[in-house]
Order: sequence, then C-alpha cells, then structure tokens
Amino acid sequence: MGPLTHADELRALHATGLFTEVREQLLTELAGLASFVDVAAGDLVVRQGEASAAMYVIEEGVFEVSVEVGHGRQIVAELGRGELIGEVQLLTGGARTATVHARTPGRLLKLDKPAFDGFAAEHPGLLGRVVELVNQRLLHQQLIRALDSAFGLVGRELSRSIADDPEWVRMGRGEVLLDTGELGDEAFLVVSGELLILSDQEERSVFGTISTGELVGELALVKPGTRSATVVAARESWLVRISRERFRAASAERPQLLADLVELVVNRVRTRGSSRPRRQTIALLPLSKSVPIRSIVRDLHAAMGRLGACVRLSADDAVSDGLLRQPRKLAVDNPAWMRLSLWLQGQRRDAEFVLLVGESEDDPWTQRIIAEADHLVLVADPERDGDLTPVDRAVARVSHGAGWEPRVWLLFAHPPGTRAPMGSARWLERRDVEQHVHVRVGRDSDTGRLARMLGGRAVGLALSGGGARGFAHIGVYRAWREAGLPIDCIAGTSAGAFLGGLMAMDTSPEELTLRVEAAFAKAANPFGDVTLPSISLIRGRRIRALLRRAYGDVDIEDLWLPFSATCTNLTRGVCEPRRRGLLWRALLASGSPPAIAPPVIIDGDLYCDGGLTDNLPLSALDRAGCGARIASYIGAGSRLAATSAAELPSPWSFAWDKLVRSGARTGGLPNIAEIVMRAMTLDDSRRIADARAQAEVFFEPPMSSFDMLDFSRPLISIQTGYHYAQALLADHDRVAALRERI
Repeated sequence: MGPLTHADELRALHATGLFTEVREQLLTELAGLASFVDVAAGDLVVRQGEASAAMYVIEEGVFEVSVEVGHGRQIVAELGRGELIGEVQLLTGGARTATVHARTPGRLLKLDKPAFDGFAAEHPGLLGRVVELVNQRLLHQQLIRALDSAFGLVGRELSRSIADDPEWVRMGRGEVLLDTGELGDEAFLVVSGELLILSDQEERSVFGTISTGELVGELALVKPGTRSATVVAARESWLVRISRERFRAASAERPQLLADLVELVVNRVRTRGSSRPRRQTIALLPLSKSVPIRSIVRDLHAAMGRLGACVRLSADDAVSDGLLRQPRKLAVDNPAWMRLSLWLQGQRRDAEFVLLVGESEDDPWTQRIIAEADHLVLVADPERDGDLTPVDRAVARVSHGAGWEPRVWLLFAHPPGTRAPMGSARWLERRDVEQHVHVRVGRDSDTGRLARMLGGRAVGLALSGGGARGFAHIGVYRAWREAGLPIDCIAGTSAGAFLGGLMAMDTSPEELTLRVEAAFAKAANPFGDVTLPSISLIRGRRIRALLRRAYGDVDIEDLWLPFSATCTNLTRGVCEPRRRGLLWRALLASGSPPAIAPPVIIDGDLYCDGGLTDNLPLSALDRAGCGARIASYIGAGSRLAATSAAELPSPWSFAWDKLVRSGARTGGLPNIAEIVMRAMTLDDSRRIADARAQAEVFFEPPMSSFDMLDFSRPLISIQTGYHYAQALLADHDRVAALRERI
C-alpha cells in the first residue's frame, strides 16, 4: 500500500456516509485525530469480550463479524469499505460485543473515543446518526442470540430465514402486544426488552414475564385461535414477528421443529405464573441532600452482588466513564441520551441487577433514570418533615400503579444507632408507594434484607393462630435464627400476629422469650374477664391492657420488618391484612374470636379474629417481594371431649356441677370458649395442603396436647416448638437450597 495522506483520511470518513453534513474545517480536525492501521488476511481486529473503546472505519478490505452463541461461533455480518467496526464501545465503553477478523488484506482508519466524544459534543446530530447505526448493529447481533435461544440447531433454517429478513416490531412501555380474546396466527420473538403477562382478572396484576430470547404467542404457530392472555411491554422492547406461514415452511423441512415448539408451549403452561426473579433496573432516588446515598449505594451494590451480577451507575460515573457529558444539564431530547439506552441494553443482557443513582433534584439525569427504571426507590431521611419534594413529583408523573409502570418503594435510611423508627406514617400518607422499608445505614443485616426484597429473594414468615399454643412460634423463630437464616418480613394471624409483631421489632429470640415469660407466667388468663354475654363472653379488657403494655403506641409502619396482622372485617365480610395504624389495635382485632371477645372498631368497621378467614397468611407475604415463604402452623386443634349421654347438660346443670361438685359429672366437657376456638381452627384441608406445597419450609410443632386457652406455660410451649424446628432444620433439603439462594 502506498503512503497515506490527509486526503485519504478525509476520504475514509466521507465513505461512511455519517460525516457528509459536517463542515469541512471540523471534519479536517477530526481526521487529524485519526490514524491508519494496515491488516493482513486473517488478522484479528477486535475480540468479543475484550475491553477497548476505539472505532475503526474500513478504508479497504473485507472483514468478517462473528459472535459466540449457545451452539458455538456464528458469522453474523460481512463488512466492507465505509463501514464501521467497534462503534458500540465508542458510544458506551465496556466489552466488545463481537469478534472481527480480516478476510482479506485491508486498511482501517482508527478513531479513539476521547477524540470522537469531543467532536460529537459539538455535533449531536452526528451522534444521533451513529447511535442509530449502532442500534441496528446491536439488534442484529441480539437477534442471532435470541434465535439460537428459541430454536437452537433444529431451527437453523428458520433462524437463517428470519435473520436475513426480519420483520421488526418496536414496543413502547405499556403498549399492548396481545389482548385476551383477540384472534392470532403469529408469534413474536423478544430480541430486546421485556414483556409482561397480565392477569385476565386484574389488569394491574403481573402474571408472568417474557424476556429476551423467548417467544410469545407461540401457540398460534401450531393452531391459530384466540389469545389467552394480555401481554404488554415492560419497557421499550424490540421484537421480530414470525408468521405461521414462515414457521410451517421451516417445519416442513425439519419436522422436529414442530415437536420442539409443542414442548415449549407445554413447559410455558406448566411454569406460568412462577415467581422467577426478573432482571431489574432499579433507580435509587434521594429525596434530600441529607440522605447518605453514596454509603447506601455502596452497601446495596455489594449485597445485591451476592444475589447475582450487579452494576451501578451515577451521574458522576456516567461522566468519568465517558458515557455522557454534563448529564445533569443535558437537554432531554439530546441524542446523547441514546448512549445511556445502549449502555443499559448491554447491562440488562449481562447483569441481573442495574442500580441507577439519582439526584435530590428534578434534573435531566433524574428524569432519565426514572424513565429507564423498572423499580423506583425513594430514599428518605426520616429526621426530616416528610413533605413532598421535586423528586416525588417527578415520580408521580410516570407511575400510577399499572403492572407495566415502575414499582415505587420508600426507603427510610436511619442513622446506625437508631433504636426504633418513628413518624413513618406522615411520610406514607403523602405518597402512593407499594412498600416501605427501614434500614440502619451501614448495618449489613438491614442492607441484606433490602437487597433480597428488591431482588425478589426475601424470606417471609407466616405465623398461624392457635391461642396459647402460639408460644411454639417463638421456638421455631429461635431455631431458624440459630441456623443462620434471615427473616425479612412477617405475617401473622391471631396468636401468630401477637408474636409476629414482636419479631418485626427485630427482637432477638432470647429477649422475646423473656418478654413473653414476664407478661404471661404470673398473669391472669387474658380471656378470663367474663361479662354478661350480650356482645361477647369476655370484656376483652385484660387482653387489651396486655397488648398496650407490650407494644405501647407503636405504629405498624414503624416496625423494622414489614409486617401485617390478618383480621376479619365483619362489616365488609372480607379477610384484611392490616399494614397501617396502631399495632396493638390491629393485634387486638386479629386475636378477638367472635362471641368470645368483643369486635374491635377500626376506621368505622368492625373487626374480629383473622382465623375465621385466613389462619395461615402465606399470601400476605407476596407484597414484600418474598421469593421464599416459611410457615409455622399450630392451628390444628385436639379433639373435643365427648360424652356417653344422649345430650349435653343444660347450662344451669353445667354451672351447678362446676360450682358445687367441682365438675364431677361434667369434667372434660368443652365450654363455649373451647367450642368456638376449636370451630375456628377447623381449617380447610385443601388450604393447608396448598400451604404445604407453597411454603419453602413448613413447620407444624406437635401442640395438640396443649390447651389453646392455657397461657400459664409459655416456656414449655416454646421449648416444644424449638426442639421440633431444630430437628426439622437439621435434615431438610429445602433449607440447603434456600441458604444457597439467599
């Protein structure tokens, strides 16, 4: 090859078609920053996975582009004069997405990232054209991978046909791809982004996800008909349409392709609605400058990295990594933002979690990451007044609770030595958030809980009702904690709610045992204050006083762990998990058996024992991101005593025998309280069977010999639950699997 001139460099740049509208003087400056590289046939130009940020313009020669897929290396493109190599990394940095070899001798014009960045900052229109070209190249590479994932070797002919002539479909967040009941004879392959399957019954309820490399609507390729579900885009997504005609032509040559598709359909139906964690983009949005966001992000990044690959990006990171210049001031319509979108495409493909760090102002950077995130976490300094901030208003503009819109949580970041949260209600009253979480900054156990909740890996504990037998829950709790396993959220019914409230205060098993022993060992029976039975058998004053002493004026919102007390709303006739308000009042409602204790009035409605409608509230754990649900069940009652007489004695005979003969004739016969409590624990066998199947670990301590109304022996019940749980955890395959997951 002859000597190179400045004119050669200009000619090479012009050949790409990208720089035709750039003024000659600026183009000359750009050409002055470039240099030529000569290559021989077979030379490696760039390797997939290596870190480099230079772009090459092909001046002469033919170059071959290949990518690694599941079944080996596959050639995806052939490049010639005027085309680009390495333009993706020029825009986003990071690792090469493909390998490029020289098929013939050639010459390349090399342009380093710093030079291009400075030039593109003055020419955003040029940047937009490069980004468009890069996006097309990336989508084509992703299409090759998605086709390999969907069809493998058997569908190679179909894959080649689609790759050569793809029919692209672009979806914006919230756009409907398929609608329940509509006719369909085509399928779609997800190449980039994510789709959500919505429940037919509840539009906002997400039933499942469809990710990159998966098919949607595939049943229509086998047999056209009506769509069985509604599918929307969770974020901007690119899909390729596959017509039934194209699929039939391919399967005629390879019949195995049809069999593989049928197996795919069967597997999709079998696993539909599973709780497989989604890959997530999470935006952390400080509501004030006083939030220690750097410490929080550092700790959370490490904790989430233990669950799966996790990357993070702040505005400062975007600048230092060469991704964006002045992201806090960049106009929202500037093409430079497409660099962030391209970077996110790559990270979402390779990492399970992406943490985007916002600002405490409603600036362009914060607006952009709000638009890109699946999950928005408002980070609050709980010592402030809780008024709405500009960031709150920015979030409210984009999220209204629909299934495809970003989820919104509120994170209270407490100083390390905080004893107990206070005043959370005033923050929550002003914001529409799905969940709130308390953490002490720098405390590993709190950060780990937050990470598991965000990642869908939280461990939830459901505690059943069962009167005085509920003390056994403390033994289960102790054995679980001693096994080194976390509890991230708690739901309880009746006695399970009483004790779960203390656990949610982050009380240790030892302290919990001491508190229960002090409260019950020498106290009168809390259900013993009998009254004239016009509304109930007891006044309920003892149990009310006991709960108020134990919990004071603590609100449920101020517990360290997410907690719900399951109650029965008599006014509306529904089961209702209480997650807000005074803790002691919710617990009183959850543990007030009808006819025994008086109903509790909350917000104008009458409430009674949650055991009537859900004695083991596993379903109440779903809201907190529980990927593992643990059940402690002590609700199965012992058989009530029978009698050989044809009829039970009259109330007067019963009372006379008790008072005068010390129960000589009626001893062992149940009283009204025992009858009601037993009736409430006649659990539906199907519900308990479902709970056994759903729970990661199901504890059922042997408590049938304990009287549900005998509160005088808490330590014996605790020990019974503890030894039972210890033995179960010592030899339990699910526990080993759970430990590995979390």
